[in-house]
Amino acid sequence: MKETGLHELSEKLIGTEIKAELLSLFHMNPGILDTVDSIARRIGRMPGEVETEITTLVDLGVLRKERFGNLDIVSLNTEKDKEIQRKLAELIEAGMKE
Repeated sequence: MKETGLHELSEKLIGTEIKAELLSLFHMNPGILDTVDSIARRIGRMPGEVETEITTLVDLGVLRKERFGNLDIVSLNTEKDKEIQRKLAELIEAGMKE
C-alpha cells in the first residue's frame, strides 16, 4: 500500500519530463511569478504542453495560477510544496522499513 502511494504521488509530481523541469525551475527560483508563455521559454518548451503540466501541478496545489489584470501568473505554492515533500519523505521512510 505504501509503495503504491509513493508511486502515485511521484507519478503525479514528476511523471513527465516537463513536470520535472517545471519543479526544478520553481525550486531553484522559488520567487518566480510568470506567465505560462514565459515559463515555456525558460525551459525551452511549447506553451501548450507546458500549460497542460502546469494545470496538473496547480490541481495538486504545488503551483498557483492567479489572475493579475489580463495575465494568468504562475508561482510556487511554498506551503503545499513543503507539505508534499514531507509526505514523500514519510512514504520513502515507511517503504525502507518494510
